Amino acid sequence: MKKVDLDVQERKEKGKGEIGRLRKAGFVPAIVYGDNSKGLSVKIDKKILVHFLRAIGNGNVLTNLKIKGEKGISEQLVIIKDTQFDPVREDILHLDFQRVSLTKKIISEVRIILKGEPEGVKAGGMLDHALRTVQVECLPADMPERIEIDISTFKIHDGIHVKDLPIPAGVEMITDMERNVFSILPPRKIEVDEETIKTDEEPEVIGEKGKEEAETAEEAKKEEAGTAEEAKKEEPKKEEEKKGK
Repeated sequence: MKKVDLDVQERKEKGKGEIGRLRKAGFVPAIVYGDNSKGLSVKIDKKILVHFLRAIGNGNVLTNLKIKGEKGISEQLVIIKDTQFDPVREDILHLDFQRVSLTKKIISEVRIILKGEPEGVKAGGMLDHALRTVQVECLPADMPERIEIDISTFKIHDGIHVKDLPIPAGVEMITDMERNVFSILPPRKIEVDEETIKTDEEPEVIGEKGKEEAETAEEAKKEEAGTAEEAKKEEPKKEEEKKGK
């Protein structure tokens, strides 16, 4: 793990109102804790912090805090334990630094970086990146900045588990070894609804039945019309017979 410097200042501002004014003034509040020592409140110039975070990227680094206070400048070796962001503007709201000793093991998360485009994805498959960080334990100097894997040769149905990750000597894996890190899934099949197929195949049968029913109805209408016509013809005869009587 590489080591970088970061300039910070002791902070007296406390409370929601004062912290708000501190942020408006261009500073980010932070706290330094751990190693059985009292927590120390500090503040960091936002421009310096943004430059620092861009420089270290997504990797783990040992940070040498140069803390400016009333009694001068002191130094403390730390790692970034947590970074809080504004959910809307994505501004940095707060940082947690954990004190470390080069002779004591620490537990920290390490990012998994996948590099390259898998052959399986080029063939139509899908990359399922299930696990993006793992927890490891080691001395600070042995902590990996990140774990990189070249996945360009992986085909459909290929993948790896935590136990397959390349980790340096002196690093102990804490995360479950059987957890899936990533896999190349086959292309999704388009399922056709059987009911839809049946509906598409049956119009001819339904049409024949409808045709038969229409013909039967037409014949019934003709019969009714014929019966009515005959009844009209019989009416004059019945009238003459009544007059004769």
